[in-house]
Amino acid sequence: MSLQRFIRIMRALRFDDKSNRTERINTSGNQAAAVQDIFELFLAKYRSSYRCGSSVTIDEQLISFHGRCRFIMYIPSKPGKYGLKMWVMADSDTYYCANVQLCAGKVGNQPDVGQATRVVLELAESIQGSGRNISTDNFFTSYKLARDLMDRRLTIVGTMRSNRKEIPNQMLPNGDRSLYSSTFGFSRDGATLVSYVPKRRKAVVLLSTQHRDDTVANDEKAKPEIITYYNATKSGADVLDKLVRTYTCKRPIKRCATPLLP
Repeated sequence: MSLQRFIRIMRALRFDDKSNRTERINTSGNQAAAVQDIFELFLAKYRSSYRCGSSVTIDEQLISFHGRCRFIMYIPSKPGKYGLKMWVMADSDTYYCANVQLCAGKVGNQPDVGQATRVVLELAESIQGSGRNISTDNFFTSYKLARDLMDRRLTIVGTMRSNRKEIPNQMLPNGDRSLYSSTFGFSRDGATLVSYVPKRRKAVVLLSTQHRDDTVANDEKAKPEIITYYNATKSGADVLDKLVRTYTCKRPIKRCATPLLP
């Protein structure tokens, strides 16, 4: 493709009606209304094609992008640092992208209260009732989310932040707990809480609605089965992000200074 042809296509390329774009953004509150229609076509294929896998991972993903966009985010912990933030649900075994949600930033001055719970429930709509497990990190995991997922016939395994009010004081880090010890807690509705001590004065707390016992490994570190399962299923979105960067479809050329679409 020649440079002039590429520039002409980019000038005329539209995925919506530009005349009512502002009205759609104000009505729906979606900052990405300009590409939402074609984005939904991709999402429909993701959801309908996902079949295998007993566990999925929900996490954030940053698509590197430095163009003009009002909801570009800066995440210093990511390799690209600048780009478009996505909430991704990926299979824990095959790393297939089962569902995606674009994070287009705050709409107006309205804070996104309960964002973590909302994101997981919306992404998991396509697999509800399937009995699958969802692995999440401490940003998402909470007892309220676990209850909501159980109502949808889904389980959750994830780490929890120490400031969650549902964690008892006996499971928080302290100097009296012995190394490699575990403390379990069980609720009547099927939720299991475990606190494991990997180092002195440190504790890792996980919540699971899939495990109902206090099984630990028969070795020196005596890791609970909940932690072993979480370590095996937590990297679905991270591996997907690595594969996207390794097998990118971007094609930069030296003669064209205009960046290609991501």
